[in-house]
Amino acid sequence: MKVGIYGLGNIGTALKCLLEKNNIIVKGYDTKYDADTVNDVNTCDIIWICVDTPTENWGDDINDEASDFDYSNLKQVLSCIDTNVPVIVGCTVSPGICRSLDYNGELYYVPFLISQGDIETGLISPDCWFVGCKQSADKVTNLISKFSNSPVNVGTYEEAELAKALYNSWIIQKINFANWAGDLAYRLDANGQKIMEWLKNSSQLITSPKYMTPGWGDGGPCHPRDNLMMSYLNEKLNLLYDPAMNNHLQRLAQAKTLAQRILATGLPAIILGKSYKTGIDSTLGSYSLVVANYIQELGGTVYFEDHNEPGDYCYVLAHNQWYGHKPSSNSCTINLWIE
Repeated sequence: MKVGIYGLGNIGTALKCLLEKNNIIVKGYDTKYDADTVNDVNTCDIIWICVDTPTENWGDDINDEASDFDYSNLKQVLSCIDTNVPVIVGCTVSPGICRSLDYNGELYYVPFLISQGDIETGLISPDCWFVGCKQSADKVTNLISKFSNSPVNVGTYEEAELAKALYNSWIIQKINFANWAGDLAYRLDANGQKIMEWLKNSSQLITSPKYMTPGWGDGGPCHPRDNLMMSYLNEKLNLLYDPAMNNHLQRLAQAKTLAQRILATGLPAIILGKSYKTGIDSTLGSYSLVVANYIQELGGTVYFEDHNEPGDYCYVLAHNQWYGHKPSSNSCTINLWIE
C-alpha cells in the first residue's frame, strides 16, 4: 500500500513518520516544504488530507463569536485530485460538511483525537477512531489497524463529524466543572482538590458510562432541586458565572424542543410514564410533567399512561415501556432510548 498525505504540519508529519515505521510507503505534499509532488501524492492508493481548517475570523486573540471553520485549504486540495483515488479527510469540519464536498471518488471522514505535544500517542492509541463514509470502510479500517489497536467506530459522515465535535465539547465541560468546584471551594474555605478526588472515585455514577445515553430528561426529588440550590449558592458567593442555572435552563429548553417535535406529528400525545422514573410512584420533579406542560402551553393535547382509549396518538416512551398499550397503524412513536 502507498499512502499520500496532503499537509505536512505537526499531524501530517507525525502520521507520515508513523506509517513509514510500519513499512508503508508514503508520499507527502505541502506548499511550505520541499517534499514530493502533487502527482506523487495523487498516484497513491489512498490519500489522507491533513491541511488545516482554521476558525473563520479567529486571530491570536480568543473571542466568543460563534463561527464555522474555513474550508478553503481542504477544497483546494480536493480540486487538485483528479484520479478518483479514495480520500480520507482528517481535517476538523463541522457536521454536514463532508456530504457537501465536491469529490467524485470515495470520501471518508476520519478526525484525529490527539493532544498537541503528544501527537504520536494520539495516533497510536487514542480512545477510539471515528470513520464517516457512504460506502464500506474496510480500506480505512485496514489502514488504521496497521499502526493503531484502538477501536474503530464506523457510521455516516454526520455521525463521525458530530462525534468528534462532541468529544472535545465533553472535555471542555469536564474542565469547566472541575474549575467550578475549585472556585466554590475557595470561597467556602474548602479543599477543591479533595472534593474532586471524592467525585472521581465515585465510579458507579460519576465516572462511569451511566447517564451517557440520549433519553428522557433528569427528574426526581434530589437532582433538580439540588441544582437550583447550587445556583442560589453561586449568587450568594458572587461567582461571575452560573453553571447550575445553565443546566436548569438547558433542561427546560430540551423539554420544550421535545414538545415541539411531538406537536409536529399533528396527533394527541400519550406519555407512557408520569412518575420521574420506572418503578417509582412519585412525580416529584418529573420530566414527564415538564414536557406535558410545554405540550399544553403550545396548544397540544397530552395524556399519560392511564389513558387506554384506542385511537391515533403520538406515543412518547418516557420509561421505555409500553404498559400494555398497542398503538394503531396510524400512530407515531418517539422513543429517545433507541435513537
